[in-house]
Amino acid sequence: MNTQSQLPATTKKWGAIQQAVVPLLATLMMVGCGVSATPAESDAKKQLEMLFKNCDLISVHDFKKINGVQQPDGNYLVSVEYLLRSTPSSDSRKKWEEFAPQKDAYKAKERQINEDFKQVYSERSKQSVILDSMRDRDSPQYAEALAKMQKLDEVWTQLNASGKTLLEEHNIIIGAEAKLKKELSETYFRQCKISTSLIPMLDGLIGRDTDAFGSIKEKSYHDNFRLIKTDKGWYFPINVAR
Repeated sequence: MNTQSQLPATTKKWGAIQQAVVPLLATLMMVGCGVSATPAESDAKKQLEMLFKNCDLISVHDFKKINGVQQPDGNYLVSVEYLLRSTPSSDSRKKWEEFAPQKDAYKAKERQINEDFKQVYSERSKQSVILDSMRDRDSPQYAEALAKMQKLDEVWTQLNASGKTLLEEHNIIIGAEAKLKKELSETYFRQCKISTSLIPMLDGLIGRDTDAFGSIKEKSYHDNFRLIKTDKGWYFPINVAR
C-alpha cells in the first residue's frame, strides 16, 4: 500500500517545502558564516601559508590553483602549483659564504687530479702497447719510447702522492662541512618552528646540502591538497596535505 498517496495534501506540500528549503538554509548558513561553497585559490594559499606561520625563513610565492574536484564526503581535492623560498638568516649566510670557497677550491683540485689521472693512465696504456710492439730493444727508437714511459711513471707516482694529500683534504672538508651543517641546521630550525611532518615536503629545499641552510634556495611544487569544510572555513590537516 502506498502510504505517501494517503497523506493529506498539506502534509505532502510541507514535505516538499522541507526538501527544497533545508538545503537552501544550509547553503545560506554557510554563506552567512563566510564560507564559500567551493574553496577559492585564496583558501588553499592561506592554508599553505599557515603551515609556515611560525617560520619567517620560508615564504610562499607564485601560488596558483589549477583545479578542484569535489569528493564524495563533500570535501575538495585541490590541485595547486607554488614556489617555496628558503632565506636563512644573515649570520648563517655569512658563515656559509666563508666556508664555500674552501669547498669550491677542494672540488676544483679534485676535478683536476681526476682529469690528470685519466690522461696519464691513457698515455701510459698507449705507450705500453708501443713498447710491446717494438722488437729491437737496442734501437734508439726503443730507448726513446722507454724514456717517455719512465717519465709517465714518474708523473703517475706524483699523482698518487697528490691523491693521498687530496684524501686528507677531503676528510678535513667533509668534517668541517658536517660540523657547519649541524650548526646551521640547528640555527635554522630554532628560527623556523615547523612540524617535523613537514620535513619530507621540504626535501630538495632544505636538509640535504649544507648550503641549503646558508644560502637562498627555491623549489617549485605541484601538489594536491584535500581541503575540509568547517563552519570557520576551508582547511587541511598536515597529514592529508600532498
